[in-house]
Amino acid sequence: MRKRTFVSGYPWWFVTAFLILWAFFALLSLATSSLGLQFTLAVMIVGVFLYRFSSPQVYLGDGCLEISRYARRVTVPLEHVADIEETRPKWPFRPYSAVLHFTTDTPFGRSLYLGSFGSVPSITLPWGLEELRHALDNKRSNQAMQRTAPRSDA
Repeated sequence: MRKRTFVSGYPWWFVTAFLILWAFFALLSLATSSLGLQFTLAVMIVGVFLYRFSSPQVYLGDGCLEISRYARRVTVPLEHVADIEETRPKWPFRPYSAVLHFTTDTPFGRSLYLGSFGSVPSITLPWGLEELRHALDNKRSNQAMQRTAPRSDA
């Protein structure tokens, strides 16, 4: 199995925690028969699934980025990732986000925003971006070494 590093989106453990929370509220709403609680539960379910599907899921694979959004999956080679622009939070409760810039057009455009969209939460991990930056640096240094390697004429 290929190694994949989670960079941004909603990881499996976040969705699992939401499902546990949803199950708790579902049992609570069945026990109380409160229409307000049932309405809140329905809004919470719809909202989380909308956020989940609208937020890009980004994984770092072997020499590529695997991006999925709205049931569309795309593999972008690291050669096509131009830059990572990070926003550093100034205080602990501000969301961490980043923008990936591409050298070519992708189905998601020439750049992809990762992180929170104002009030829409999403998870972007600084160490995932650091691994991506490290992979990009390694890829670029390997390409530079291949271009400067002396050729032997036989």
